[in-house]
Amino acid sequence: MSKYRFNISDYHAIENADILVDGITVLAGPNGSGKSTISKWLYYMVDVATRFDEYVGKGVNDEFKHSLQILARAIREIWGYRSSRSEILSLAANIDALKKEINVGAAVDEVAKKYNSIVAEFTEQVRPEFLSDDVSALRKVRVINYLNQLIEDSDNIETFDNFETKMFQQTDRMLDDWEKRLSTRSIKDVYSFIEEYLREDDVAPESMQLWEDDVNIISEESLGSLFNIERAIYIDTPMALNAKNLADNVFLQRLHGNMTHSLGRTLDKSKMLLLRIARLLNGKISQIDSLLGETELYYERKDEHLKLPVEKIATGMKTFAYLYQLIKNGYLVDKTILMIDEPEVHLHPQWIVEYARLLVLIHKTLGTKLILASHDPDFIAAIKAIAKREEVLEETNFYISSSEEQECSYRYNFKWLGKDIEPIFESFNIALERIQQYGDTDI
Repeated sequence: MSKYRFNISDYHAIENADILVDGITVLAGPNGSGKSTISKWLYYMVDVATRFDEYVGKGVNDEFKHSLQILARAIREIWGYRSSRSEILSLAANIDALKKEINVGAAVDEVAKKYNSIVAEFTEQVRPEFLSDDVSALRKVRVINYLNQLIEDSDNIETFDNFETKMFQQTDRMLDDWEKRLSTRSIKDVYSFIEEYLREDDVAPESMQLWEDDVNIISEESLGSLFNIERAIYIDTPMALNAKNLADNVFLQRLHGNMTHSLGRTLDKSKMLLLRIARLLNGKISQIDSLLGETELYYERKDEHLKLPVEKIATGMKTFAYLYQLIKNGYLVDKTILMIDEPEVHLHPQWIVEYARLLVLIHKTLGTKLILASHDPDFIAAIKAIAKREEVLEETNFYISSSEEQECSYRYNFKWLGKDIEPIFESFNIALERIQQYGDTDI
C-alpha cells in the first residue's frame, strides 16, 4: 500500500502543515487554523491529478460543441424555411447527435473524426448555395463573417472556396494542442481546472507538495500522476443534501452523484459494514428513478411504516446515509482518500462513538485512507481507542494546530503527535480518563 504526504505552507492561517496520509489522519485544532484548507487543497490536487486527461478532453470537446452550434445557426441563416430538405435535416440531425455524444463524455479523437465529417457534409451542402443567386450577396458575406469565428484570425476566409481546408487545419491544431497538454500536464492547466471545474476562486498556495512513496508529483511547471489513488471524496457537511444546495456546492454535487451512481461493484467485505449501518439507522437507503429520469434517495424504516426522502431525515442520520451509499456503490476502496470536515457535527454523543468506530472499520476493512478534521475530544479519543482495539493504530496519525506567540500570532503550525493525543486534550482542557471507555465498550 502506497504512502502519501502533503505539505502546504505560508498560506492564509497556515504557517506550515506537513501531513502523512497513511491510513487514518486526524487534524485537530481551533476553528480558523486551516484544517479545512489542508483537506480542500489536497482534494483539489488529487482530483486534478487523477482526472487531468478528462478535464483536458472536456475542454476540447466543449470547443467542438461550440463550433457545432455555430454550424447549426449558419444552416438556419442560409436555408431558412428551406431547411426542411432531407439533406439539411440529415445534417442537422448529425450535429445534434454529436452534441449529445459530447455531453456524455465521448472520446476527443472520435469526436474530431465525426466533426470533420460534419464539416465536409456542411461544405457539400453550402457550396451550391454560394454559387446560386438564391442567397443574397449580403447574406453570403454575413455567413462568411459568422463562420470566421471557427477559424483563427490569421486564416480568416473571404469566400467559401477554402472553408473546408481551413476547418480541417483547425481541427488538426486542436488535436495537436490536446496531445501536448496531455503530455505536459502544466501547472497552469491544473489551476485553471481547479477554478473552472471545482469552482475555487481563491489564489493557490505558492508552496505545496504531494508525495507518493517519497516522489513529489507537484513541481513549478507540472503535475505528475498518482499510481495508487483513483479518487478523492471531500465532505464538508451532509446537512444540505437537497437540490437547492447542490447547485451552489461542487462537493455536495459530487457527493450526491456518488450516492446515486453505482460503480457496479459492492465488495463482499463491505456487506458487514452495510449491515452495521442499517442496524444503526433501523432501516436502509433505497434508490428510486423518478418520472423525470432522476435518481432519488429514500430512507425506509425497518418496520416499513416510514419512508422519507433522504434530504428530509435528521442530519445525524444523513451522516450515516452517505457512508452507506458510498460503500454500497463501490467508492470506498483502498484507492480512495475520504476527507471529512468536522465529522462529529450534528451527531448525538453516543452516535459520535458509533461513527468513529464505523470510520475505523472502513479503513481496516476496505483500506480507504481517511483525513478527519475535528475539534471534538470525544470523537478524537474514540478514534484512538477504537483504532488500537482494531489493531490499526500504527496507521493512525494525529496532528494539532498551534499558534506561536510571535509576529504572526494567528498563523498555525500543524504538529505531528504520532499516536499521542494528550496535547489535544490539554488544548481542550479535558481529562484523559474518558479514553479507555471507548475501547472497552462493545458496540
